[in-house]
Amino acid sequence: MLPADHLSGASVGELIKALLVYQFTALMAGDPFFYKWDPDLQSEKLNGFWNEDKINLAYIIRQNTSLKNYEGNRMRAFFAV
Repeated sequence: MLPADHLSGASVGELIKALLVYQFTALMAGDPFFYKWDPDLQSEKLNGFWNEDKINLAYIIRQNTSLKNYEGNRMRAFFAV
């Protein structure tokens, strides 16, 4: 890692944030099985059931484990603005 001042609320600097955003975006764009490309998940039948704004890693962990007090989205430290 390069020495740099951390962004406010983050554990990385501006350059590392840009690299992480680029890498995750490239992975998403190149993955034919990424959930946003699934036509079944774009169906009108899922309106109200699939709320992308409420579903994050912490939500999935809370729903599928005994960790009910798991805090918010753990990725926010990398992508804080």
